Amino acid sequence: MHLPRRSIRNIQPLPSIYTVFPVNTEDNNSSEHSGKCLIRHIEDGIEVLPLEMSNVLSAPILSPDQAEKELFIVSQEETSPSDKPLPRLPKTLWARLSTKQRIVALIGVQLALMLTIGLSLLAAKQLQYKLTLYHSDLSVRTESTNDTLSTTQDMGPLPRGPFAVPIQLPQQQSSACLSRTNESVAWQCASDTTFQLNILPSPMYSNITMITLGSVPATNGTIYHGHQAPNVSPVELRAVSTSSDSDPVYHFRTSYDRIVLLKQSDLTPSDKPRLQPAMRHPTFEQGETLWRCVWNETMIEGYIYPKQQTTNTNYAANSTAPAMVQELPKMPHVLKLVEQRVPGGREPYCEKIRVGEEGLEGTGSGEKVVLKVAETGMDGVAKVRRVRGTSRRQVVDGSGTANCRCQWMVQ
Repeated sequence: MHLPRRSIRNIQPLPSIYTVFPVNTEDNNSSEHSGKCLIRHIEDGIEVLPLEMSNVLSAPILSPDQAEKELFIVSQEETSPSDKPLPRLPKTLWARLSTKQRIVALIGVQLALMLTIGLSLLAAKQLQYKLTLYHSDLSVRTESTNDTLSTTQDMGPLPRGPFAVPIQLPQQQSSACLSRTNESVAWQCASDTTFQLNILPSPMYSNITMITLGSVPATNGTIYHGHQAPNVSPVELRAVSTSSDSDPVYHFRTSYDRIVLLKQSDLTPSDKPRLQPAMRHPTFEQGETLWRCVWNETMIEGYIYPKQQTTNTNYAANSTAPAMVQELPKMPHVLKLVEQRVPGGREPYCEKIRVGEEGLEGTGSGEKVVLKVAETGMDGVAKVRRVRGTSRRQVVDGSGTANCRCQWMVQ
């Protein structure tokens, strides 16, 4: 491609950036394109510093034209926010919280404190109630009507070790404390079974005798219908004597959570009370759903008559009993056991559970039935009163008409 030729003369020359500062300041003739810039002459003896090294807040400057201009210099401390000291961070967590968060925290602390105080008072009240029940005149509910208690005496040691306690049909059985007739089956009395009574060795340097009461360890893990064996932790066995026949007796009393296992159809609504199975024990299969009825803080007490021997000490356990039962010796002395619900206690309830591979487990449904109890005050609890004119105490029987009670005699 052929480009047209242009003469060099036609190209306009560029302006020169060469600047000459004249010595004579009186020559004020300056043209716009002459390349000359007139400034005022700086007198000798005046120190000239760059602006960034000047500490003066304002100073005149010389500009290329004749007019003087004054420059105001702002302090670097005022213009640089990065040099300002940062505020101190709060050192404690409380100082970091906002006002609203502090109010919420104070309310939470007050609620937690009130809850702790309430639970402590409730626990103290329950403990005081148990102690009063156990230590009322040192001998509450110790014998039947018109028996009198004298001072405690030493009756000699009892045989120590584990003993089998065969439980037959109860002498007394009442579920009158339940208002609804279809729920009377929830209070049952054990029968045709065996408990294990352990008379523990006395602690060192002490004459205190402790016992435990529970079930015989099962080898096959079978779960039976009805009243389950009590689980009584170590409790002190006290020696007392009655003045009616001068027969000494050992006595213990405590409370435990009573358990009764029922079939799923046992608590169905009905106008007639359901019969309790006697002398037989239906079993529950794995995967079966059942009711577990819990009677919290059920009172249990026992009386051991060391001068009355049981018959057939070398008894033969039935063939269906666990091997552990057949090896245990029978309790050598007559034993009386009493269980009853203490009026004014916690409400009994029944909940649905299932038989799992490793025993009883929850169903996850949370189905629960609270049993209707007819409270009768303290009429159903035995009381002790002092006989007029003597230092003896007379026991009033506690088997009231509206009371849930079981009584067995092992002879």
